[in-house]
Amino acid sequence: MSTRATYSFENVTYYIHYDGYPEGAAQYIQAALLADGRGGLQSQFLRANELAEITESHGIHGDTEYRYTFSKDRVVAEKEVKDRDGEFQVFFNGTVYEFINIYTDATADKWVQVSVSQHGILYKRFVNKEKLENIFRKRQDELVDYVKRGFTLDNPNLTYAQKDCAQIKEVLVKEFKAVLG
Repeated sequence: MSTRATYSFENVTYYIHYDGYPEGAAQYIQAALLADGRGGLQSQFLRANELAEITESHGIHGDTEYRYTFSKDRVVAEKEVKDRDGEFQVFFNGTVYEFINIYTDATADKWVQVSVSQHGILYKRFVNKEKLENIFRKRQDELVDYVKRGFTLDNPNLTYAQKDCAQIKEVLVKEFKAVLG
């Protein structure tokens, strides 16, 4: 069955005839984030989803049931209101990674946002709680090793490892409600 949707980025809109419901859209977005290449999410989306066609705008297809609008690391998702010609209602407004985490299988790995650059490029890590905890422990071990080898706080390697540990721990606490001692 066809569930049509449009996916609008800052300067291009794509139309996909199938699987436009939130769970399907999350799969399309996830495929884009995993795609190789340059150009940010909008380019990766086209490369990763061979069913995507470039279209003029959200409104050009009269039979679209869902609309997804992206801006940097955020997405606004809308569903057509039945019996109200052309009217859409927002059902999600948040980050790309939150959308994927909500609308994919609960047992799947979770996305976490590491940072967004000044150019609007989304940097990410595809992790589950255990993988993230392993990364954190590895970075903690590196910190201990740096200190044992006599590195001082002004050393860039030590500074980077400290910042990375702090950021990973923050993600663990915030995203997974983990308590690390």
